[in-house]
Amino acid sequence: MPLRKRSVRALQMNVKRWRKENYECEVTKNSNVQNVRLEKLNTMVEKDTSAVGNYILVDFNQVNNLRRSAKCQYCEKQTLKLERGAKLGFSYNLKLLCSNCDENKTVVNTSLKSGPTSHDVNLRVTQAFSHIGKGYSAIEKFCMVMNIDPFPSATYGKCARRLDNAYTMASENIFAEIQREI
Repeated sequence: MPLRKRSVRALQMNVKRWRKENYECEVTKNSNVQNVRLEKLNTMVEKDTSAVGNYILVDFNQVNNLRRSAKCQYCEKQTLKLERGAKLGFSYNLKLLCSNCDENKTVVNTSLKSGPTSHDVNLRVTQAFSHIGKGYSAIEKFCMVMNIDPFPSATYGKCARRLDNAYTMASENIFAEIQREI
C-alpha cells in the first residue's frame, strides 16, 4: 500500500487542529480582584463565534469577489460595489453602494471604536508588538511584508499612551485592593 503524500496528511491534520468544537470555558479566580476578561470567559459559551472580537487579515479583492453574488435589496440587481473610505490606522470605513440605483447601503468601520478616538484594532496591534518587545519600526516592517499601509507614528504614540494609562490605572487598582485586604 503506497504512503500518502505529505500535503494530504498535513491537510487532514489541519482539519483536526482547527476544527471548531462547542465547549464551555471555566476559569477559576484566586483573588477578589475583578477582571472583566475573566468574567466574560466565565459566562461565555462558545458556539460559532466568540463574544470577544475576532480579527482576520483579508484580501480586499476576495471580499469584492464575494460581494459580486449579492443583490441590491432595492433594485434586485447584482450591481453592488464595495468601496474603501477613510483610513483610520488599520481600520477603514467601508461603503456598500449600488451602481444601478445609487443607493448608499451601508457605511461601517472595519473595527469597533474602543474610545472616542482609538479603534480597537489599532490598540491591539500596538499592544501585541509591545508585548513581544518591539515598537513602531517592527509594525512598519510587518506592514511592508504584508503589503499593508502602516498607521502613522502619531497614532502609535496615542495608542501607546492610552495603553500605558490603562496599565497604570489597573496596577493602582490592584495595589489598592491588596492594601484593603492587608
